[in-house]
Amino acid sequence: MTDTNSGTLWYWQSPQPVSLTQALSFLMSGKPLSTPLTALLYSPQACQFGVVDNQGNILGPDGKAIELQTVFEARAFGEIGELRWLQKHSGQGPAVFLTENKEFQCDGFNQPSPKEFYSTISQTYLLWGKSLNKPDLLPGWSLLAEARIGKLPVPVENLKPSERVQINAREYIAIEKPYGNAFVFEERLINLEVAQNVKK
Repeated sequence: MTDTNSGTLWYWQSPQPVSLTQALSFLMSGKPLSTPLTALLYSPQACQFGVVDNQGNILGPDGKAIELQTVFEARAFGEIGELRWLQKHSGQGPAVFLTENKEFQCDGFNQPSPKEFYSTISQTYLLWGKSLNKPDLLPGWSLLAEARIGKLPVPVENLKPSERVQINAREYIAIEKPYGNAFVFEERLINLEVAQNVKK
């Protein structure tokens, strides 16, 4: 779905390579976020989700902090914006936070650079697996499972059996001057929710 509202996307970038822990600490150094961020973590062992608390810890489905030493890429996202981090060398790498909120402050990062957009497009990505009934999970979490990939805990609560989950994203469109061609220059993840109108 296309949204015709124009605006500005702000890029907060780390001035030098940082660890993922440092990037999260910088992000949480300002005003507490109204809603927790969802983290998507990639390591040689797994692709997994977590929830970022106000201290910058990423909590797993057991309520404990996830070990981040082997994570090589991370995206932490919510309505307020998206943090991206990529390990380049020895646990350090560039970090950037994207947001439409010009009032947002991110200590430890360079002052933000703006990018104007003409409109946005809503996008969705369907996760593998269907919901399993697992009452032993902590509140706020559900379990997806698929024979080909195994089990995937997700921070989405109250899933019904066989329901699926999607990632909501937003694409940003700019207009190329002087010819007026429209193109997607950026996309950020927004949230997770129960997938609608999909075959169960």
